[in-house]
Amino acid sequence: MAARLGSDHGARLDWFEHGILVTTCHGARAVRFDEMRVWRRVTEGTDGTALTPMSLTYRVGTASGAAVTIPAGIPGRAQWGPALVEAAVSARLAGARARLDAGVRLEFGPFRITRTTIHGNRVALWIQVRRITVHEGLIGVWITRDGKDVLLQAYPTELVNDIDLFWTLSRDLRSE
Repeated sequence: MAARLGSDHGARLDWFEHGILVTTCHGARAVRFDEMRVWRRVTEGTDGTALTPMSLTYRVGTASGAAVTIPAGIPGRAQWGPALVEAAVSARLAGARARLDAGVRLEFGPFRITRTTIHGNRVALWIQVRRITVHEGLIGVWITRDGKDVLLQAYPTELVNDIDLFWTLSRDLRSE
């Protein structure tokens, strides 16, 4: 069963049970939720809260394929944007946890995580991570060093693919 979520000058977004179809003037791209990578600009979020639910830009793709930007003019962004992110996280979360349990390192743009560490340009153990914040479009990882909170790394959120999956896994790994 498909649902057309909207269209804008020939561009459209169709929602299916297991994925979406994005059609633009450049062609069509189908992406399954269980393979989907989502890039979006998040503006705010702190530990204990959710990330900003809606973004101005959404790009979707797979690990092996080119990403496509969902046109900004497609109506209903306040509904389909958060639903798209939730569907992708729900479809991939159990597999991501299993891969971490098996010792696999997961990559989220400039961040790489394992069950025990987070890597950017520097490395920290999860037990050292004090908090992760998003402010004005930058995601920052803060650690405690010599009794003080120190910024380990900060990157623009749009560089972190699957920032919502990263956020969920990071929260889980820090609480273990």
